[in-house]
Amino acid sequence: MPAADPPIAAIAAMALEVKPLLKGLHKNTIDGIPIYQGTLEGLSLLVVLSGVGTENARRAAELAVRHNPKAMVSLGFAGGLSKALVSGELLTSKEVRNLEGHRIPCDAFWKEPLEGTLLTVNAVVQYSEEKQALARLADAVDMESYAVAAIAAKHGVPFSSFRIISDSCDESIPVDFSPAFVEGKFNPFKAIYLILKKPSSIPSIFSLAYRSNVYANRLSRVFRNACRGLYPVNA
Repeated sequence: MPAADPPIAAIAAMALEVKPLLKGLHKNTIDGIPIYQGTLEGLSLLVVLSGVGTENARRAAELAVRHNPKAMVSLGFAGGLSKALVSGELLTSKEVRNLEGHRIPCDAFWKEPLEGTLLTVNAVVQYSEEKQALARLADAVDMESYAVAAIAAKHGVPFSSFRIISDSCDESIPVDFSPAFVEGKFNPFKAIYLILKKPSSIPSIFSLAYRSNVYANRLSRVFRNACRGLYPVNA
C-alpha cells in the first residue's frame, strides 16, 4: 500500500476559531488533546485544538509532529498592536517572536504574502493601553504562535501563521476571560459568571461573539484558498 500523504498540521487554541474547517473531519482525542483529521482541497489535514497559552500550544505542536506533517500552521485570532491593522484583517506573519526577544522567521510556502510580525505573550492583553505599550515590538499579539513555531523549528518542519485580528489596537476587551480557562480549556459557565459580574459589558460581548463567528468563517476561507495554492514543501 502507498504511504499516507503527510498532513498539513494546523494548531488552533479553540474550536470557535476554526469551526468551519472542522466540518467533515474525523475527531479523535490523543493524550487529552482533541484532533481532527481528513482532507481539505485535496490535501491531508490535521487540526489540533491546543487550548489557550504557550504550554498548551507546545504540547499540541509536539503531538502534531508525531504525525510527520509536511508543514505546520498556527491558526486563530490575534489582538492588533499596529494602528495599520483593523478588526477582521488577516496577518500572515513573516516572523514570530516572544517577550524574551527570541525570533523565528516564518516559511513562505503559501502564495499569501508574508507581512508583519506576531508577538506571543503569556497572558491576555486586555486594554488598549497595554497594546500601545507592546506596539513597538510587533504588529499583533497572540498566546500560542511562538510556541508552535519553536517546536516546528526544532523538528525541521516548515512553519507559518494565519491570524485574523479580532480586536484592534484601540479596542479594549470588555471582560478578561482568563479565569474561564482551566488548563487552557474554556469553561462556558465561568465565562457567564464573569459576564454577569459586569453586566455593562453584555452589548460589547454580543458584538465580539458575532464578529468572532464572521472572522472564523473568513479565516477558514483564506486557509482553504491558501491550501489550493500551496507551494510544494517536503514533498
